[in-house]
Amino acid sequence: MATSVIFIPGMFNPFINTFLGTYFIDQMEYLKAREIPFEIMPVHTEGSIEKNAKIIRERILNQKNLVAFCHSKGGVDLLHALILYPELRSNFKKIIFAQCPFFGTPLADMAMKSETITSAFFKIVLNGEVVSINELSRNIRTSYMQSHAEEIQKIISEIAIECIGSSKKPEAGRFDSILKIPRDFIQLTYKLPNDGMIPTESALIPGAKHTVFEDLDHASAVIRLTPQVFDRMAFSHSVFEEALA
Repeated sequence: MATSVIFIPGMFNPFINTFLGTYFIDQMEYLKAREIPFEIMPVHTEGSIEKNAKIIRERILNQKNLVAFCHSKGGVDLLHALILYPELRSNFKKIIFAQCPFFGTPLADMAMKSETITSAFFKIVLNGEVVSINELSRNIRTSYMQSHAEEIQKIISEIAIECIGSSKKPEAGRFDSILKIPRDFIQLTYKLPNDGMIPTESALIPGAKHTVFEDLDHASAVIRLTPQVFDRMAFSHSVFEEALA
């Protein structure tokens, strides 16, 4: 059976597609050039991991030989699906978890300090649920990863998994990242190397293969319209080549 690829986007997917260019566009062009079929999972990126896990299950239940490319919260959604529905694991050939906040982010902690405002913003502007932010807070994610640690290690033993983390160091005198403000906030406040959305270490599941980029923000691997220069085609080749062989 031929290999196919599924993409699972992160939070603010509708905003990104509207204002910053199509999410995953270079990854999709890479696959088109090689005539590899692909599909973007119709998850509600501002919805709960419970709801998105069900959406993923319904979409891929009868598919096989899948390679998944998950970005940001998309990886949290897929991991939850694999824990809830173990029967899905045999459907996968490889999973690429790119910059996924498995252990949470300080930005979610900060947002939940003003839960009323955050909830209104998510409901009115994004048609979303504030639980989607709360589920990314560091205490909740750390507790989740600890309570499911045994099952997660089983998943790693059954599927080839690559976790990609990154950090973006400030460049003096220039607006070096579309995520410069949150990147600097996390660095200055928490002293944590980060990509502008999540700490580097949050993306790395113990026991999985780790790839870390030391000069990459949270957006530029999957979105074109950012200040950072990044070779997304070379990146796509590096993560897909082996799995598509």
